[in-house]
Parts: sequence; structure tokens; C-alpha cells
Amino acid sequence: MGKSRIFFYLCLSFIIGVFLSSFFEISDKLTLVLLILGISVFVVFYRHQKTALCGLLFILFSIGLLRHQTVYFKARNNEIIDYFGTKQTISAVVVKEPVVKENVLNLTLGELNVINENQKAPVDGRILLISSRYPEYSYGDILEVRGIIYEPQELEEFNYKDYLLKDRVYGLASFSEIRVLGNKADNSFNFKILKGILSFKEKLSESVYRNLSPPYSSILGAMILGDKSRLSKELKDKLNASGLRHITAISGMHVVILTGILMSLFLGLGFWRHQAFYLSIFFIFIFVLMTGVQVSAIRAGIMGSLFLLAQKFGRKSTSFITVVFVGSLMLFLNPLLLRYDVGFQLSFLAVLGIILFGDVLEKRLRFIPLQKVINLRSNLSITFSAQVFTLPILIYNFGTISLVSLISNILILPILYWIMIFGFISGFLGIIWGFLGWISSFFSWFFLGYMVLVIDFFSKSWFQINIGYVSWVWLFVFYLILGFIVWLIKRREKLNFMV
Repeated sequence: MGKSRIFFYLCLSFIIGVFLSSFFEISDKLTLVLLILGISVFVVFYRHQKTALCGLLFILFSIGLLRHQTVYFKARNNEIIDYFGTKQTISAVVVKEPVVKENVLNLTLGELNVINENQKAPVDGRILLISSRYPEYSYGDILEVRGIIYEPQELEEFNYKDYLLKDRVYGLASFSEIRVLGNKADNSFNFKILKGILSFKEKLSESVYRNLSPPYSSILGAMILGDKSRLSKELKDKLNASGLRHITAISGMHVVILTGILMSLFLGLGFWRHQAFYLSIFFIFIFVLMTGVQVSAIRAGIMGSLFLLAQKFGRKSTSFITVVFVGSLMLFLNPLLLRYDVGFQLSFLAVLGIILFGDVLEKRLRFIPLQKVINLRSNLSITFSAQVFTLPILIYNFGTISLVSLISNILILPILYWIMIFGFISGFLGIIWGFLGWISSFFSWFFLGYMVLVIDFFSKSWFQINIGYVSWVWLFVFYLILGFIVWLIKRREKLNFMV
């Protein structure tokens, strides 16, 4: 058995351990027994490759269980719990870009210190502060606030508490008194760099929203800046119904499709493959910066880069194992992502789908014309392979199926990069000279107008099916079947994934 195959099985064992611990309460004693069993088998039979491998698989599986249990227990029993329901005075730093939601401002506060009798008691973790829309606060602000800390609620259809846990946010707060003491960027290089990026993003955002009217501006802002705060509920519902919600979400599904289109575009323009690769990587880097270096954008950028590496080196075995390894590494750092971060799920599965099915499907679509003009064959194969792997996750989280998702994506994807490119250009020009930005925004307006027409047409109620609640067991069965199909394709195509 090759080393790469062994490495893949070890990573997969760890992921399975995290998965089972995410959905089942597994006792610490059982985890310890499995870990000791694995170590014992490996030590006693280390000269027998297959038996020793079984021992290693048990070890990695147990580590996955243990890692999730440890992180989840620490999050659920954080010391912030001791302050729930009490009125406190704390000092804290705004550690993420403030999020505007209707008439309120959401501030993620970290570096917490509870102030009692002029003494500061440091508290690990973060809280989400919900304040009035004005006055505004910015990233890095050091605040002294006084108010009530309370526990996030576990809703019937959505576990909001565990959703916040994945970002180390352990409590909510509503403060009546807020005082700005300074800004962390004044004495921290890291904060200064990110604050500068967010400041530029704010100027770009003002340019975009000044030159275009809703819903064009809100769609473009979500696509190139990661700003979903201006998307109306009606527009979000239409995007869900038409199967196009991913184009406004910072997830790997968005970035992977974008990178595939960028590669096809640059190759179609006559660039060499390695030149197209580096240009696409550059645009991913710009995209991550423009979203304010959000964690979800960084994760999506990593997944998009892995897809490009798969195309550059042309070895499915290497790229497939690399994606699984990166996924297991992310879960080791934060095992709560697997169940509660839809962006991680979509990123991971979209890349896997394109790597496993993309080329195979494109070969089956050789009869489709217009490859050199709009790259329809490549766009279709990328879209379909990504959606096959992500559709169950979308159904599980949103409870709906779009019957026209594939068609709407085919109609939108060829213009996606033009919208983003012209959006960036008009935004930059608008910063330099408002009139120039307004004139250049015509191109974005034209393509966005077409996109809105597609969204409106395919968001009709008869184009979707509401399923409602879906059990995770259905997910398991679907991906089990999908894994079997992948195995059949591997066998039929004689692709050696684990060289």
C-alpha cells in the first residue's frame, strides 16, 4: 500500500472521528479505550503493515473524537457563563469588522476584561455586542462598556448558541453605556495592517453603493466585498429559490467556481497555463483582501487555490489527498466547523466534487459547442460537479430544492467574472474620481441587470420544492451512495487516485 494512500486513510479517520463526535455524545471512557487499543495494536504489531495501520487508524479516529470533545466542552463551559444575567463593566477590543443589520450594529468583542473595583479580570473568549446603529465603531476600537451579558438561545430549528461557538463567541451582550478608550491599531502592527485594509474596503464600498442603485449595488457588494448586510430578505429568498445564493456567499463553492472561470478566461485570452494560474491566484488574493480578510474568505481562498493547484499539476491523486489533508487540518484547529459552519462544508465539498467529477464530466460533454467563445463546456462541468456534492448540504441547511439551479447557473456563470472585474474597476475609479467611477459602472450595471432578470424569472414558486427538516441520516446515506459512485468512476476510468 502506497504512503499517499495510508496518509489519506489517516486523515479520513480523523475526520470521521470529528464527525461522529459532532452528532453523538461519546463518553470520554470509550474514547480513551479506543485510543489505548489503537496504541497497543500499533506497538505490538508494528512489523505487520496492515495490522499496524489498523492501530494507527484507531489512534487518529480517537484523536478526532478527543479533539472535538475537548474544544466543545471548553466552549460550552467557558468562564463567561459565570456572568450570564448580570450587569458588568468590561473593557474589550472590537476584533472583527462591525456588521450592520438594519438598525443595529453587531460588534464582536475579544480580549475581554471584567472590571471590578478598578481591577481587571481577564476572560477567555468573545461576546457579541448588539448596539444601536449610531454612533459607529470600527475594527480595533478599545471599548469600555457597561450592561447585561446573557446566554445565546437554542432555537427549535436553529442552534444559535452552537453556531456562535465555532467563532469562540460564548455570550451576547446589550450595553447601555459605551465609551471609546482608543484603538488597538495605534500600538499593534497586525491591527494596523488589517485596519488599513478595512479602511480601503470602506472607501471601495462607498464608491460601489454611490454609483449603483439597489438591488444591483447590494448584489455587487456581496460578490466583491462580502457585504451581505444590504441584501433584502426578498432578494435572499429569490437567490435561494433560483439556486444562485452561492454567488453572494463567501464560501469555497463561490471561489472554486470563480477560479475555474478565471482559468478558462485567461487560457481563452491566450495566456500560458502557468501564467493563467498565477493571475488567478492573484485575483483570489485580491478577493480575500477586499472582503476584509474574513475567516470564511481565507478558508474559501485556500480551497480555491487548491483547485487551481489540481489544474496546474494535473494529478487528481495529489490534489484529492491535499484537499482532505487541508480539511482535516482545519478541523484540528477548529473541529466545530464540521457541523456548524456551512461555508466550510460547501468549500470542502465543492472542491472535492470538481476534482473528482470535473474532468470526467467535461469529457462527456464534448458535443457541446461554443467552448472557445463562452467556455460553456467547462462552466457546465464545474457547476454540475460542485452542485452534486453540495446540494445535500444546501437542502439540509435551507430545506429547499431549486429545480432550475443548473440552468440558472449556466446562464449566470459566463458573466460572473465580468461583473466582478468591472465592479472592482468602477469601484477603484470611483475612489479616485466620482464621475469616472459613475461612467465606468455602466458595464457592471448592464451585466447586473441581466443577472437580476435571471434571478427574478427563476425564483418563481413553481421552480422550487420545500422539503422542510431533513435528518443528518439522509446526508450520511447520500454521501455513502456518492462515495460508491466515485469508486465506480475510479474503477471505470482507471484513475489511480492514490499513487
